[in-house]
Order: sequence, then C-alpha cells, then structure tokens
Amino acid sequence: MKISFPVVVRIFLIILLIHCFRASYPADETLEAGVNALSLGQVKALGDLSNPALLSFEVQKQVGISVFSRFGMKELSTKSLYGIFPNRIIDAGFRLSAYGFEDYQLLSGQLSLAKKLSSGLSLGVNLGYSNEYSILEEQANNDYSAGLGIYWQPGGSFEWAFAAENLLHTTKTVPALYCGGFRYRLTSFFCVLMEANSDFRNDFHLSAGAEYEIAEQFTVRCGFQNNPQTPSFGLSYNSLHWEIETAFLLHPVLGLSSAIGVNYYF
Repeated sequence: MKISFPVVVRIFLIILLIHCFRASYPADETLEAGVNALSLGQVKALGDLSNPALLSFEVQKQVGISVFSRFGMKELSTKSLYGIFPNRIIDAGFRLSAYGFEDYQLLSGQLSLAKKLSSGLSLGVNLGYSNEYSILEEQANNDYSAGLGIYWQPGGSFEWAFAAENLLHTTKTVPALYCGGFRYRLTSFFCVLMEANSDFRNDFHLSAGAEYEIAEQFTVRCGFQNNPQTPSFGLSYNSLHWEIETAFLLHPVLGLSSAIGVNYYF
C-alpha cells in the first residue's frame, strides 16, 4: 500500500525525536494511561492504570483491552491488555502494551501491587519492563523500572493522589516523573479534578477535567492539558458486567487522537 508523503514525514520526525530526546519521550509519546484518564486531561496520579494505589479502592475484578490511536495513524497506536484483581491479602493488577510499527516497536509490561494502610489511605508500587526495537540500532534495548503511588480519601467529597514514575530504572536518560492532584465531588453525579506533573527538568503539565453522570449507565467526561494545549472528551457506557469507554484528544498541531476500551467485570 502506498503511503502518502505527509505520513512518511510525520513517522520520520517522531522516530528522530525518539532517539534525539529520549529523556522526554517515554513519559509523553508512549503514554499508557487508561481511556478515562485520557479523556480527563491525560491525568496520571488520578488515572486508574497509572497510579497503583487506586487498586485498593476497586470493588470488582476486571479485565480489559484498549487501543489508543495517535493522530489517526495506525503506526503510532498503543494496544493494551490489562487486569485488576482486588483481594484481602494484596491488591494486584497488570498491563501489557505494544506500541509502534514494523520499524520501531516498544513492548512493555507492568505489575502493580497495592495495600490499604487504613480505610481511606493506600500505597502501591509499579514494576515495569520494556523492550525497544528500532531499525536505527543494532540490538533491542531492555529497561526495568519501578514507581509508587499514594491515594488518600479522607472522607466526604475530597480525594488526593500522588504518583512517581521511573523512581528506579536502568535507563539513565529517563527522568523520574512526579504527579499530584485532587478530585472533588460537587454532587453524587458530578465531579471536577486537577493535576500537575513534572520531571523537574524541562517538562511541566497542568491537567483539569470534569465528569458528569447523565444516567446510571452513561458518563460524559472532558478535560484539558496545558502543554501542549490539548482539549479532550470522552463517553462511557456501563452495564452489569461490561463497560465501553471512548476518548478523543485534539493536539494543536498534529490533530485528533482517539482511544477505545472495553472492560469486563466479574
């Protein structure tokens, strides 16, 4: 199949950025957030797959799959399989992801563990592994990493979360990323949230979002991230055992990205 010239140019520029600016690439371009987190301004500490401490507040076991398509290009898509398994001993979760295309691929796996320290406080850790292949390098690169998360729900309508990614890692050029934010529930069906994240080098992001439950089965989400200025929007449908989520993000230069996820609860 013939590929148009603009598509080739975009792929080439992204590969070039990967290898020239690896310090910022893993935290942004290969973002592995859940679909709902993408629609809420690309939050991390308040995201269900990014902060392991949130596992302790899950009620049902679940498995799911998602696809995040960047800028309408299948070569830049991330496909994920994940699961969440709360239990009395220790809450656990996993995520397997594949990003890229024939000439550049990033395969990653993550194990999440969490435990409640009290009725409203939990602590969690993420253990990650990634395998990066590129035609520009002779051999694949392997990386191991670890991060942590804290989630606090003092009661009432307020929630606070903190997450740190890449606290420990084998790739020295990848900086640690620190994220913190809060969620405030104005009513039983409407809440707002705000989050900031930074690597204390070059990157600093502010995210804001809102979630409104139209009916018991439908939820509307919207959000905004300041750097770059990216509005987002999403919908979800819930039934007894199934949930379908969508997210749409509009980059100011590269255009529209979309994500869809399907979760099964048991």
